[in-house]
Amino acid sequence: MKSTMKLLCAALVAGLGFAGAAQAQINVANEEIFLDGGTVGPFTDNSGAADDGIFLITESGTLTADKWYNLQTRVVVAPGATLVIEPGTVFASGNNPDGLSGTLVVARGAQIMAEGTKDAPIIFTSRTDLANWADDANSVTGKDSRSRGLWRQGNAEWGSVALLGKARISDTRQNPLNPTEFDQVKVAGIEGLPTLPGGINLYGGLIDNDDSGTMKYVSLSYGGDDFDPASNSELNGMSFGGVGRGTDVSHIEIFNNIDDGLEIFGGAVNIKCLAVWNIGDDSLDIDQGYRGKVQFVLIGQGASGSYNQGSGYGDNGVEADGADGDSTAQPVTAISIWNATVIGAPALQNVPDDDSTDHLIALRDNANIQFWNSIFMTAGDTVLKNDNDDGDGSTGYGAAGSLSFNDRWSTLAGYYLDPANGFANAGSATAADFKAAYTAQDAAANLLQIAGTVFYSNENYGLATSADTGVLPSDVVGSENVALSNKVVADLPIVSITRATTPADVPFFVPSSDLGDGTIGNIMSIDPRAAAEALAENRELKFQPPVDGFYTTPTNFVGAVGPFSDWLQGWTGISAIENNDGVAILASPAPPAEPGNVALDLAPCVSFETVKDCLYEVVCVDADGNERVVEVVAGNGAQVFVTDKLNKPLDASKKYVVRIATH
Repeated sequence: MKSTMKLLCAALVAGLGFAGAAQAQINVANEEIFLDGGTVGPFTDNSGAADDGIFLITESGTLTADKWYNLQTRVVVAPGATLVIEPGTVFASGNNPDGLSGTLVVARGAQIMAEGTKDAPIIFTSRTDLANWADDANSVTGKDSRSRGLWRQGNAEWGSVALLGKARISDTRQNPLNPTEFDQVKVAGIEGLPTLPGGINLYGGLIDNDDSGTMKYVSLSYGGDDFDPASNSELNGMSFGGVGRGTDVSHIEIFNNIDDGLEIFGGAVNIKCLAVWNIGDDSLDIDQGYRGKVQFVLIGQGASGSYNQGSGYGDNGVEADGADGDSTAQPVTAISIWNATVIGAPALQNVPDDDSTDHLIALRDNANIQFWNSIFMTAGDTVLKNDNDDGDGSTGYGAAGSLSFNDRWSTLAGYYLDPANGFANAGSATAADFKAAYTAQDAAANLLQIAGTVFYSNENYGLATSADTGVLPSDVVGSENVALSNKVVADLPIVSITRATTPADVPFFVPSSDLGDGTIGNIMSIDPRAAAEALAENRELKFQPPVDGFYTTPTNFVGAVGPFSDWLQGWTGISAIENNDGVAILASPAPPAEPGNVALDLAPCVSFETVKDCLYEVVCVDADGNERVVEVVAGNGAQVFVTDKLNKPLDASKKYVVRIATH
């Protein structure tokens, strides 16, 4: 048993490399094209109208991985239908002759089951990008998804993916007819779809536990569309509109998108393992009363090309808005993010207003957000800003007697569990209704809070060091808020990062089309694993997420990626795209192709021998097969007794297993 564990650990740290250059043609024999009025696999367009720009899926069915798919129109999964996408399936789309961007939309009442794996991710990208991949005669596309060539500038080469659900939203700007009360249905139309019969383009409702299906191990790149600049209507890399917490979302990557990376419009979906790179606007954009939990988020700000900021040239790392329009509408945005690493992109050239990307955190319109055990480094402008001066049209913090921005840093999140706290828009909601809706934040922490976090190499901390927030006492290296365990550190809190620095670093050196936005040096190489004071062994880790069914893995680090295994390796684009040196941008050691889990049935008082540089989980499994991680162990060659980790005898009604951790 021990020897098996050692062999797997040795493979885990050995690493794999990817290389190769694009040579051959795409295999068009396996291509299936979604066209208005056409037929693809088991699906025939049932929109009932010719030339309406919609391919409507009304019956459940499966897209198999023995074909690859080109979205040449808006593909909409209708209410009652389930779209299953097999692991390893590739979507490589291109704009059709009339300029319509191919987009996949899962309507309210429909589901998507897109469950990729680490070894067989589901990929949405452009046909242009596919042509850049290395040749692989054995693959369905004729190209190798593990070797995608040199990173290149570009975006808006296809559309995007949008999930729509029936959970609560707050929007009175897009739809002025929406009520503001908590207990009233509010709906809005998703950007990118026209008004359709039956409201199939709408999202929103009162069902926060709504289930839109599953999306796991999904990579999206080179997408988005600025289809109506006059009304600021753009397609994001991925959009969630009113998506409920019954939806299972994890291991999502988005890069080189013209607008936001992931934009969340209300709802309560929980998200784990999100990576966002070189986004043309905000990497993670939150709107309309979102109330979800997020864990393990890696954001690398940059530019997908020489564009204006907000349309191909990065803006904010995390932008959180509350209700859209009337900021006092219910529900309000109230979220919790554990283990984020947010990396800004400072300017490279000294020109007026030269800041490259803007803020690592921009807050607006009564949004409430708790950051825990995170890393914020190299802000383009400021680390933290109350950004209601951005002109987004909403009423801001403190509107109509609501709590001010300053007050939220000292008001417990339990405030939103009691409708008696002066909510003008509570409607007939009870305290139980509010408790069921506001589940994401730690009620014993503040509405706005940053805790357990390290800050590195930021020139402007903005409100992070002001008396308004109390996040940090100052921006001087070594400055620390002991109570919140926030510190400005001297040493790089990740293993390594290299950015472009000169025009010779083509194509990673990206000047904006507006010189006032400066020049971004995109990330050429990164090993995002926690290091230095981001490790619990070097600095006390005071906070741990609650073990509540979503947060299941205690961590021994701050930031998105632990010190041993990198959850981004093996399935993401950045682990398969090369820099100028011909090696993958993601520089952390790759896991073995088939890492699996090592499961050991343990008797009381049994021990297991750890191996250096491996991370283990001790897992309790009940009679129904439900798992709970009870301890994470960093391997150092020592013998570990399970009962020592539990501090009590083993429960004879349960099974205990040990496995290599995947985070």
